[in-house]
Amino acid sequence: MFFLNPCKHWLRFLAASLSLLCLASFNAVSTQAQPVAYPLALRKLREAARSSEHIGIVSAGASKEGRDIPLVVLRDPQTPVGKTVRILVLCRQHGDEAASTEAALQWLARAAGGKEAELIGLLRRVSYFILPVINPDGMVRNRRDNAAGVDLNRDWGVFSQPETRAVRSVFRKWRPQIVVDMHEWTSRDPHYRNMVEAPGPETPVGKELGHIARRLQQEALARLESHGKPFDRIHYRPVSNPRLAHRYFAAQGRAIAFLFETQPQAIPSMPRRTALYRSLLLNLGRLLNHHATLKGDLDRLQRLTAWQAPPLPESAFPPRSEPRPPWQTAAIWSAILAYAMVLFAVSQRQSGRIEAHRRLLTRTKHNIRIGQRAILAGKRKPAKTPATQKPLEGREKPARKRSMAA
Repeated sequence: MFFLNPCKHWLRFLAASLSLLCLASFNAVSTQAQPVAYPLALRKLREAARSSEHIGIVSAGASKEGRDIPLVVLRDPQTPVGKTVRILVLCRQHGDEAASTEAALQWLARAAGGKEAELIGLLRRVSYFILPVINPDGMVRNRRDNAAGVDLNRDWGVFSQPETRAVRSVFRKWRPQIVVDMHEWTSRDPHYRNMVEAPGPETPVGKELGHIARRLQQEALARLESHGKPFDRIHYRPVSNPRLAHRYFAAQGRAIAFLFETQPQAIPSMPRRTALYRSLLLNLGRLLNHHATLKGDLDRLQRLTAWQAPPLPESAFPPRSEPRPPWQTAAIWSAILAYAMVLFAVSQRQSGRIEAHRRLLTRTKHNIRIGQRAILAGKRKPAKTPATQKPLEGREKPARKRSMAA
């Protein structure tokens, strides 16, 4: 049946294929705005590490319920980490704030795919230590607190939870000079704008350290605002709560620490908000690369002039998965298309046979139904033999005429 009218069926096949492609594209676009689940986030991180020599992944610790807290290292393999400015990025302290995790996953995927050429160039002077999910238990439950019901961003200095202790171990081991704690406002918060918070002039972090932090805050936000992205510059005071992560690392770790908040009500689009996080991290890398003498000042303030960075474990960098050559990808898609065409042809032929059997069955049932009604109504009687006609068995057969030759 398929080969009796091939033109019509080929057009149907092409229309169905285009519809499936459009549906797949729509689903791909729509799912990009949806938060990624915890197992999928871990898989994406491992895929990025296998795809790029600049990306490594290790375990920073475990959550209250034993879920892994991954640490991603973004660095230049030819440059020792100790010779670069190290930026520690904290994401998802609150499990219901997904934008920071989404931004980290997208940024790493773009770097692994070769779409962040400027970032790769900056890694000769800057290294990023990214914690994409600090609160995996809260992420799984989509709630602010961890599994013990504790707000992790009020646990710094107390360290009653394994998540904050894991981050403290990362800080002590790698001694980052910059800390960026990324959050987003909720509907319960009274703030309606994006903002970056840095230590104020009177905070007990040191005059020189506070001055460098406010200068970086000013220059980084000036670059963002030049692209039409307004931000509020907030400076916390000595009376502010010291148990927030960025305030703890500034006061106790003597690091340049920032709090970065975005407002979902002002920017409802998740892709636009994640782009803000990526832009801030990239701008910090640009500034640190531009101010070449800043690393020496930060090392001096943190007393790191004689500090030696520990080596990264080899297990952090799994063997790279080489991409398929173009001809192999084309051959795979050609085989898939041919297989789909064969299945379509077979299904069309089979459907034709099924349709013929269905029509025959329907016609037979209809005839049986008519016959049953006729018999019940007495319209159909058994045929009788006419009286004048004798049965064939009782009649004598006529004598065959003899031929004249006989």
